[in-house]
Formats: sequence, C-alpha cells, structure tokens
Amino acid sequence: MPRCQNCGNIKSFGASQIPPSGMYANGPLSGIIGEFKTDRELMWVHSSGATKSMINAACHEPQKFFDICVQCGYQSVLWSEEGE
Repeated sequence: MPRCQNCGNIKSFGASQIPPSGMYANGPLSGIIGEFKTDRELMWVHSSGATKSMINAACHEPQKFFDICVQCGYQSVLWSEEGE
C-alpha cells in the first residue's frame, strides 16, 4: 500500500505527472487524486484535468503515478510490497 514517509498517510495521493486543471491557492496538488483501501486497492479516483487515457493508466499502474501525499504535500511515497 502507499504510505507517505512524512505524515504516515495511507489513503489519499495525487500524481505529480498530471498537473491540476488550474493553478490556484488552496487548489488540488494534482489533476488526479486516488483514494486507497488498506490492502493497496484503489477505491476511487477524482479527476480534475486528467484525460481518460491518463486516468486509465493511473488505475492500472498506481505505483507509477501516485507519488504526492494529498494531506501534507510531501513527494516521497513508499509503496510496500505484497505480503508486508
């Protein structure tokens, strides 16, 4: 499962590769935000400016996309391996 190395968040993450649709104060950090279950499963995705192909790619390979903690903004997300 993903885990922020700064604040310990294991639920909400954004993708630095996908910029938000508009850069504004207090806006989202990413054009796509994923919510995860504790077993690494992606529960849902909120898109704001991401194309359908970007969303599909992020859903199929979340480890390659979700790298920003939505809670604290830290960009060091650790993905644990199966069985850990």
